[in-house]
Amino acid sequence: MERPFASVTVTEKAARALRGGHPWVFAGEVLTKESPCPDGEIVDVYTEKGRWQGAGFYNGRSLIRVRILSRNTNDKMDEAFFRRRIRYALAYRQQVMGEDFAACRLIFGEADAFPGLTVDRFETLLVTQTLSLGMEKIKDVLFPLIVEVLEEDGEKIDGLFERNDVVLREKEGLTQNKGWFALPGKETPASPITEICENGVFYRVDVENGQKTGFFLDQKFNRLAVARLARGKRVLDCFTHTGSFALNAAKGGAEHVTAVDVSESAVEMARANAARNGLTDKMDFLAADVFDLLPQLEAAHEKPYDFIILDPPAFTKSRKTVKSAERGYKDINLRAATQLAKILKEKGVDARLTRSTDVYLKLAERTAFANKNNADVFISLHCNSMPKGKSGVAGFEIYIMALPSDKDAMNLAIVENREISGDAHSAAEIQKADKKTQLLLKILGDMQQNDKIGASTELTEVLHANAKKSGLPMRKVAQAPFFVLRGAGMPAVLVEMGYLTNAAEAKRLNTAAYREKMCRSLAEGIITFIETHRGR
Repeated sequence: MERPFASVTVTEKAARALRGGHPWVFAGEVLTKESPCPDGEIVDVYTEKGRWQGAGFYNGRSLIRVRILSRNTNDKMDEAFFRRRIRYALAYRQQVMGEDFAACRLIFGEADAFPGLTVDRFETLLVTQTLSLGMEKIKDVLFPLIVEVLEEDGEKIDGLFERNDVVLREKEGLTQNKGWFALPGKETPASPITEICENGVFYRVDVENGQKTGFFLDQKFNRLAVARLARGKRVLDCFTHTGSFALNAAKGGAEHVTAVDVSESAVEMARANAARNGLTDKMDFLAADVFDLLPQLEAAHEKPYDFIILDPPAFTKSRKTVKSAERGYKDINLRAATQLAKILKEKGVDARLTRSTDVYLKLAERTAFANKNNADVFISLHCNSMPKGKSGVAGFEIYIMALPSDKDAMNLAIVENREISGDAHSAAEIQKADKKTQLLLKILGDMQQNDKIGASTELTEVLHANAKKSGLPMRKVAQAPFFVLRGAGMPAVLVEMGYLTNAAEAKRLNTAAYREKMCRSLAEGIITFIETHRGR
């Protein structure tokens, strides 16, 4: 049977991905296309050998050239096809969500074979977000059809609000917008504000001005978990927004809950939601910057909370915003260093920081500071990361400056030495970029038994023993030519406190209790080393 669609031919790599279930074909994977091949229309996808791989929406203006819609040659992509797809999606949600079907995500883009379309339900209001040109072109048919299928099942729908105020639309050649969609035979609702009930908790939701589509429906089961874990505890909910986690904690039996957000309007919304649920006697609310609040709580010598919820906004969503995201990550290092200095001072040690604010010191300036102050030891605190594909790596690591003990240690030195090596990506490139490195490595090869390296090794062994004793997730002790340690006139080590590319470890590093444990272990090790060394 002759197909009514234009066709594109894709690379074998793309074909393999499609056969494995991938929903997209990227721009660089299209070899040929029929003319005309209008943007936003359906095309058939073939291999170079003429094997049909599926049909999907084409967009020559997008990096995602084809979004797969069907993998069945019998599908006609007519109204009956989309009605069937809608029924499949709704039946699944009805089964999974149970009593919360009135507040849930009905259609979730590619997961439901509606590429680029999200449909959330908030009681009698639907909220859509359309991120593909193909879905945009058929929405006049699709949106009334969704409402019709819901009403056939006895569900009441009063209106549909479009939340297309996202930059991603521009990558598809679409403009940003938001507003009511005109549903046939229905009047526009008087207000974009409604009330929902999830997990037995009631919320006021503003579908026009709330984040995303108005409410983070995807956290339903995490909120349920919080309710169980919070029983009998004093809870701090950071970045509370609508107060959803805080409210679930209070309803789950928490002794008391403090909800914090930098936004005054968010705090007021959370406070109103608490009143709506009769939970105000168990909750208080604070408009404050969490990044300022947490250090204040650490400095107060009190432990008012035994359960802390951290669900921060994304530090960065693209390479363009990496710089603005760095504050969140740098804060971990600075807080740990400040905490370690505080513990050492409490024990009578004159601990000094190379920096006490968010400023950058060159590598040589750090050891120069230690030398100027006649320090007994030099500790350089860092957080580690792994390249894509190794996100599971975690653990506490301690390094001294010497010949590299393994490839991973050398690769870490490459990253840490980037200030002097520029864009170098290998040991050879580093040596070429900085002639001092070549000399350094040669010298290190002749002085492995040097007193400084020997003392640094001893310091490392003490810190390692203490870390294991404290139950820290110790990964390894190693050596590499770190420039931050090069100029130190005293025993010096570099400590990698953990991997930010490991989600669980990043969360752990952001908790005051873990940093306290880690810093006390380091402090005890430093004191033990100093006392032992002075006696010689």
